[in-house]
Amino acid sequence: MSFIARLVGEDIVILMSIIVSAFLLIVETMNITSSVYIFMIMPLRSLLRDLMTPCIDANFLYSIPKEDRGAALGGLDVILSASRIAAPIVYGYTFDHYGFRVMLMGSMLMCVFVAVLQSAAISIGNEEEKKEKSA
Repeated sequence: MSFIARLVGEDIVILMSIIVSAFLLIVETMNITSSVYIFMIMPLRSLLRDLMTPCIDANFLYSIPKEDRGAALGGLDVILSASRIAAPIVYGYTFDHYGFRVMLMGSMLMCVFVAVLQSAAISIGNEEEKKEKSA
């Protein structure tokens, strides 16, 4: 997996994973069979998670001073673990009160929001790299 990240860059892997995740959420809102879900969506989600997690960690650590990286990575793991606990609760409530399509569309909007944030982080990082090279 790190070969792909080194080949195209962590930023591109993260953005492409978010875009494909949003596409998969759109596909899930359609009337699909369980075989499409089991043989297409679930494996792609697993692949995306395996690609994206180390890239997120690497991108996060680039902005942290070396002496603080251990604590920062621990804090990131706490936040990611808390989101894994909170997500089923929030999505269960949304599913019960608003339905399946609203839940998936909300997930898709969240993917778009994260993609915008990631794009902003990439542009800020590129500007800082240019400043360092010119100095």
